[in-house]
Amino acid sequence: VRDLAYQAGVDITEYVGRAEKPTMPPKPKIASRADEQDRESETDKRRKRGYKIWQSGGSLAGSDGETYLSQKRCINPDLFLQNGVHRFHGDLPFWYMARGAKKPIKVWSGPALLSVMRYIDGRFAACHVTWIDLAQPKGRLELAAPDDADKKLNAKRVFGDPNKAAMRLSKPAFTMVTGEGLETTYSAMQASGHAGWCSYSLNNLVGSAVMDAKGERHPPD
Repeated sequence: VRDLAYQAGVDITEYVGRAEKPTMPPKPKIASRADEQDRESETDKRRKRGYKIWQSGGSLAGSDGETYLSQKRCINPDLFLQNGVHRFHGDLPFWYMARGAKKPIKVWSGPALLSVMRYIDGRFAACHVTWIDLAQPKGRLELAAPDDADKKLNAKRVFGDPNKAAMRLSKPAFTMVTGEGLETTYSAMQASGHAGWCSYSLNNLVGSAVMDAKGERHPPD
């Protein structure tokens, strides 16, 4: 904390007592080639796992995945049946890492909506998964953690590398809509008639500050 405060030019003496300031700022660690290779290798592993899940899916038409989007989320099937973004898995395991456990355990296995995420160059980035339970009001699985009944598990997960990637729900267009969630983006497309891509996360939604034709900057954090 003292080192970081010193680098930032912040005096924290009154908060932590007579802190000794370093005589020289600490040298930043330069990532080695081995570090970079380890990171790339880990990303590739995540992407390969996501791609394997994506490849295991079947047709969305006539499945619980179509029912989830069309009936539970009220999305027009014309928007999602032919865009190549979604597949359906009839029995996908849901794994959970309990506190203190060394290995994850399977706490559920059931139907799931699979959605592909791609980088800007079109390469596969990740598989977005939504586990389905049509008995629930919104159609998504509601599951409590086996080691904490008050902890609700997220029925949506991403397998791969979602950074700088998107679910391309339509062909690109001059005017488009976007949103953090799949259902939100489809709803905006349906209401506006515009094309749309789903960002998956707020970080991906914000992106870089880029000037447009009107001179307005992309919204900041």
